[in-house]
Amino acid sequence: MPVHNGIPDSSKGPNTINVLNIDCIQDLKLRERVVEKWVTEISLILQTNPEEFEKAKNVLLLLEHKTDGIVQKFLRNNNWNEDLHGSDLFDNLINVLYTTFLGLDYISNKDFTINKKVDRSEYAQWISAYLMKIPIIGEICTERWKKEATGEIQQTSLSYATKIAKEEIDRICQDRYKQQKLKTISKGCCSILSDFKNFDIGRKTYTKKKYKNKKKYKSFWKKKRRKFSPGKYFKKPSKESPKNTTSCPQGKKKCRCWICNEEGHYANECPNRKKYPDKVKVLQTANNGGYEALEEEYEGIQHVFTFHVETDSSSNSDENKSTTDDSD
Repeated sequence: MPVHNGIPDSSKGPNTINVLNIDCIQDLKLRERVVEKWVTEISLILQTNPEEFEKAKNVLLLLEHKTDGIVQKFLRNNNWNEDLHGSDLFDNLINVLYTTFLGLDYISNKDFTINKKVDRSEYAQWISAYLMKIPIIGEICTERWKKEATGEIQQTSLSYATKIAKEEIDRICQDRYKQQKLKTISKGCCSILSDFKNFDIGRKTYTKKKYKNKKKYKSFWKKKRRKFSPGKYFKKPSKESPKNTTSCPQGKKKCRCWICNEEGHYANECPNRKKYPDKVKVLQTANNGGYEALEEEYEGIQHVFTFHVETDSSSNSDENKSTTDDSD
């Protein structure tokens, strides 16, 4: 009688069993898993209903109903010994299916699966190796597991070893979290203890304050504005004695002649006197009156002078006033 090794898939309902169809499955490993699952489901039916499947004919009908494609044709086109017991016929059919469609021996493959399991006495060795491979906490977990795993069940339980590893990881995480919290707490003493000066016992520890490299000058935004420079338009009065003439670095006179209104010469040196006789007459009158032409530029009303002449007569005195014209 086949032994049920698993629980059927209940995704399609609690009372439905999948139909075996391996026509489109080319991967042998995937095909083997599908066949093993189907065999488990059929084995469950035979074990729960032994009286109904004592005859080989009933087993054949069940297998033909739960197969499709090439597997169903294979069962129908071959002659099977119906004189056998139902469980014996099922074992023969499964062995033939494994050999035909998987290339495996069902009985030898089952024995290999059983022998592949590790002996229970070797569990402790493998669990210890598993714990030692965990970084940082491997040695701590191994020592704790050896002390706490006193019973046989705990020594052979991988879940118990995993539980110890998770507890150690949580402990390390909590310690690091507390360290980060302590860094944010202020180191200053409370007001009650601030009256006491010495808190250390024995030799004092001196700590030097760490200075970070800072920029000497910081960049900042400043609104630009045009500043007024009075020296550009005004000049302070010079303490030196004023000069009558000014030297031109270009070798010519910059003052403009007020007779012909041209630069390069003064009015007393104007070559165009014949064209402006009225202005020349004024110049001669000023020269006869004792006035001198200014060669400097006109800088203000300080450069305009008035000349007064008084006669000896006491009753009627005429004032002759003449003003000098500014030289530009």
